[in-house]
Amino acid sequence: MFSYEDRRKAVELYIANGYRVGLVIKELGYPSPNALRAWHREYEETGGLKEASVHKPHFSPEQIDVAVDHYFANGQSYRGTSRALGYPNHMMLAKWVASSGKRPKQDCIRASRVVRYSQEEKQAAILEWVSGVPDYKVAAQRHISRATLYNWKKQFLPDRRSCPMPKKEAKHITVDNCLELHELLEEHKALKKLFVD
Repeated sequence: MFSYEDRRKAVELYIANGYRVGLVIKELGYPSPNALRAWHREYEETGGLKEASVHKPHFSPEQIDVAVDHYFANGQSYRGTSRALGYPNHMMLAKWVASSGKRPKQDCIRASRVVRYSQEEKQAAILEWVSGVPDYKVAAQRHISRATLYNWKKQFLPDRRSCPMPKKEAKHITVDNCLELHELLEEHKALKKLFVD
C-alpha cells in the first residue's frame, strides 16, 4: 500500500506529464497503470486524495481464538478447520496459528531419530517376507520402507536369492537354512539339466 505522499506525488507527476502513464511509472517505478488512473479520478472528483485508511479486521479476537482452538483440538488441519467453521481461509488461519504462540503437537519425529535394527531383527524380517508375507506388510510392521527391506534382502540373500519355503515350515528356518536350501535347489536344477541334455 502506498502512502498519501507517494500517491500525491504520482498524481501530480501524471498531470504535469500530460496524463502519460508510462512516463510516471518509468520515473517513479510505481504504481500500476490502473492504480494511477484510479488515484487521478479520485483526485479530480474530490479535489484531493484520502489519507490511507486503516482497515478494520474482518474477524474479532474471539473468532480468531475459536478458530485457533478448533485447529488444535481437531487434528491440526487448516482446511478442515476452515470447512468446519466457515471461516477463514487456510492461509489466514496459518498466520493466526503462528501468531498465537501455541506450538503444534507433533505425534512423531522420524527425521531426527534413527532406529538401528540388529542383525537378528533384519533376518527375522527377511524370513517373514520370504515365507509369504507381502513386503509392504513386513515393512509397515517395522516402520521401514520397502526399499530398506530390499536392501536387507540383498545383504542377507545375495544374488536375488529367495527362500521358497511353505508357511508351516517357515517358523523354524534361519537365513543359513534358507541359503542351504537355495544351494540345494540350484544343484537340483543343474542335475536336471545334465539328465535332460
